[in-house]
Amino acid sequence: LELDIIHALAKHNNLEIAVAAKCHIQSNLTIDDSWEVAILEKRLSSENLGWELRGVAQNPSCPIKFLREFAYNDSISLREEVAKNPSCPIDSFKKLATDQSSLIRRYVAGNPNCPTEILQQLATDYDEWVRRDVAENPNCPTEILLQLADELKYLVASNPNCPAAILQQLAHDEWDIQKKL
Repeated sequence: LELDIIHALAKHNNLEIAVAAKCHIQSNLTIDDSWEVAILEKRLSSENLGWELRGVAQNPSCPIKFLREFAYNDSISLREEVAKNPSCPIDSFKKLATDQSSLIRRYVAGNPNCPTEILQQLATDYDEWVRRDVAENPNCPTEILLQLADELKYLVASNPNCPAAILQQLAHDEWDIQKKL
């Protein structure tokens, strides 16, 4: 679609069409300078959260105000998108890191912009898959990788942040195991 048509649709009287058009700008959910926060505010008051809000929550350009609101929303799928968003604010990471849904905690653990203090908290999560996502996070600090190394050797070894000393120890441990077999 041509951009002028999309901009015209963004001003449509039907709220669903307007929000969908705003989400479609540049066909990759990029929000341009004419983003109308009022449309989202009106949409947020609606009972029916549609796919377009998930698109908004995925967008790295989504206003922080909305990411914060979405983090407290009853919709699991909306909270998932906030947890995956690289622009997720720290207070929303903190909230989502304690979510009942282990999938949401996994998305927080895997987000490359997740703060170290939250990765540390999630490294001791009762759900192994959450700990696995911490170990795979490309920005996971060395001290957390070291903490996870005994349990998640392969994932720690494949992390680009894994220092040579840990790799050497993991390789030695694996070699000892193979010799015993």
